[in-house]
Amino acid sequence: MPSEPTSPFDDPEFRAQLAAMGIGHHPGMAAQLLKDMAPLLADEGIDLDDLDGTDLDAVNAALGRAMERHNLMLFTPTGRHRDQAIAVLRVATGAIADGNIVVAEAVIGSIPSDPTDDAASVAHVIGTALGLLDDWHSDPARRAQVLRTRIAKWPRGRSRKAGTDMIGLAKKGRAFASLDSLHRTYSGLEILEASALAVAGTLIAWAAHDGVDLAELAERMLASDAPDARPTPAAGSAFRRPEPGVSSRSARGATEGGRSARGAYDPLAHLMTAFRDWLDVEAPDIAAPTVDDELTMFNGLSLAARSAEPRIDDPEDVIEIIEFLQGLDDEQMRDQSLETLDDYLHFQLDSAIDPDAWTDAHHAVEAALSEHDPLSVLLANVIEEGRAIPEEDRRARLAQTRIASAVPALLDWVGASRPITATGNLRRADIAGFAALLGIRAEGVAKGPAPGPWVPHEPGAALQEPDVFRVQQSSQVPVPAAWWSALDLADVLESSRSRVHPASAAQEWDHGEPSLEMLDMLVGIFVSELLIGAGDIDMFSAARTVAAIQLLAATLEPDAAGELSELDDLYRPGALRTLNRLAHVGIVETDAAGRHAVPAELRSTVARGILLALAAMTAME
Repeated sequence: MPSEPTSPFDDPEFRAQLAAMGIGHHPGMAAQLLKDMAPLLADEGIDLDDLDGTDLDAVNAALGRAMERHNLMLFTPTGRHRDQAIAVLRVATGAIADGNIVVAEAVIGSIPSDPTDDAASVAHVIGTALGLLDDWHSDPARRAQVLRTRIAKWPRGRSRKAGTDMIGLAKKGRAFASLDSLHRTYSGLEILEASALAVAGTLIAWAAHDGVDLAELAERMLASDAPDARPTPAAGSAFRRPEPGVSSRSARGATEGGRSARGAYDPLAHLMTAFRDWLDVEAPDIAAPTVDDELTMFNGLSLAARSAEPRIDDPEDVIEIIEFLQGLDDEQMRDQSLETLDDYLHFQLDSAIDPDAWTDAHHAVEAALSEHDPLSVLLANVIEEGRAIPEEDRRARLAQTRIASAVPALLDWVGASRPITATGNLRRADIAGFAALLGIRAEGVAKGPAPGPWVPHEPGAALQEPDVFRVQQSSQVPVPAAWWSALDLADVLESSRSRVHPASAAQEWDHGEPSLEMLDMLVGIFVSELLIGAGDIDMFSAARTVAAIQLLAATLEPDAAGELSELDDLYRPGALRTLNRLAHVGIVETDAAGRHAVPAELRSTVARGILLALAAMTAME
């Protein structure tokens, strides 16, 4: 006769209930989970040691309630563990924003399964992230800031998908409450990576919308209340590039273990070697043309600092060096030195045992560089100047653009709902009607037209549009495609699997006068979507987008733009075509000589659209 189960985990019915809730039985973990769950189930009237006669439905309901309470405790850190979870998200956000996947993976891979005195657990980080996402995305006051959130490219595609799902849930304030369903769909690692990606994507979009520094925003929104009690490492001890999957504690132990052996070495010589190794990995995305050029500049900086009081291996002293460089009369030397220091500080943030110690220095060099970056200065000035224009003037001018003025006709065309394809595009039969709302001729066809004869192109002139776009998908008609995306992101339209219908913001047009905030959002997102275009950003399309951004920025303040309008002839025709598309919808004006300019009332909106496009490009790199 078979023996009675000695643990509820050996009971087939009980294990089936756990499986239905996405809980797997792992040998060695049963005792701890039983210990955690037993009092919670007891509160529900379920005795784990005596399931005889217990109604299965009652067990199921009790398990659900107990797991909600268990998740709440497990995934809700307090005190120092919350501060540590926040710190992990802050560091990961910086690495993801910089496109440094190796560092981001190392940060995420260093999180232990169980909390320790000096580290939050995987559950702590996930729970903290989901709670933040719920707060940010479900708050109507923050809708504009987080609306353009995108999940950055990541080595594991399912982690990106999980991040997208989290954003969708967070808009309803249900990301944290959906932990169980997320666990049934994704692995623990995918959820952990997704939570970091979603937080980073949200803050990147937020910073772009507000025109603020990402690091400053992350420090404000991911603030740690508890002081960092970790010891500051000795000079020269913090230069070990982490490998994916190596925990910060392992890295720290390996470094400290070799401290006595380094006694014979010059710390600055060791620093130079470590910095070279980092540059070899990061090239060609470094300030100088070659690694040797950058090391030459860095060597000069380190020797100059060595002969004076400031030390280049001390983060506080580096701030003094930055302040000194800002006062140089030689602009070329100043900029090259600051760019080299920026690379060096990224190296420290990636490699130091205590990267937080270098945060202030990094902020200082980024601020110094942005003071002299023509595009950053121009966009900041344009946004500030926009605040001086009467709001009613801005609202009236935005309402005159086709992007806004065509919305009432669009809503009539959509009606209560309209069918769409499984991929979220318009049906071919509807492409012509939708494009016509913007005054564009298009036709949906089953087979794309054969390439026409080659037509000589006048150097420096804009690329020409076809008289009629004959396309297989609506996304192949650039201006309507960008409008479609903007309508969705601004909550004017929303789509189910098979239909599109008016969303919450459509009500503003029902009353005849949409708000300035809504018009600014819709037109700004349209500008961003048109600049980026459809599909992934590759090297060539990124160059085309940058060219269009430069030329569009030059139209905001023609007298101040200067070098922004100096484009390679290869990209100028496409950039000019983008300006012509913006002119078609009333965002850009063109004079008799073919010169483009953005009306004063629209300039701050266009500047925000450019910032959104730049943020999206960073996220998709």
